[in-house]
Amino acid sequence: MTRISGAWGVVTTKQEKITYLLDYADPEQFGTVLLDWLGEADIEQLSRHADRLVLVDEDDYVTESHRERITSYLGAHGFPTGTAGTAHTYMNLLSALAPLPQAVMRTRLALDASWFPLDSLNCQYLYLLNLVDGTLELYAGNQVLPHDEGRFAERWSALAHDRARPSWPVKFAGSWLLETLPTVDDLLEAIDAAHALPAAPRVAVHA
Repeated sequence: MTRISGAWGVVTTKQEKITYLLDYADPEQFGTVLLDWLGEADIEQLSRHADRLVLVDEDDYVTESHRERITSYLGAHGFPTGTAGTAHTYMNLLSALAPLPQAVMRTRLALDASWFPLDSLNCQYLYLLNLVDGTLELYAGNQVLPHDEGRFAERWSALAHDRARPSWPVKFAGSWLLETLPTVDDLLEAIDAAHALPAAPRVAVHA
């Protein structure tokens, strides 16, 4: 399996909450897991869990209550606890849960990757569950030119001004109602189309 980084998250009435997918982020891998989960999920319950989801800094030290919450969940659902019981930082504790959306929602803890969609050379895919509009939003990475597609396009980032290796924010590829979910092929086609479209001219914004 190919190791591809990306991110996924939720949009609630309160805020965007985005976490890392350090591996296997492409539609054929994480996309399959996400669609299978959403196909069976209770969206109202999912919205309640999303409101209670807490983002933590990857380098912060783990609290004992959070460690107990994660290890209890892993044990109760037949997952190996691995080093969770001795992890010192949240990166060590939570990174393995990120590709398991149900686990993230149930444990209500996730690594804060709010900035990651601004670095599309590393964030190659982004999946956003927009629980306000009731849609699944998909974003394409690998953007080396400016564009105006999607919620992240106008957010300023120093990464875009790196002359040696500019990285613009992820680009909106498509959205689907949570009631009529896409297939993995739909996701792949949307990503291909987003990469094929010419970059839009950058419009200067003056305060």
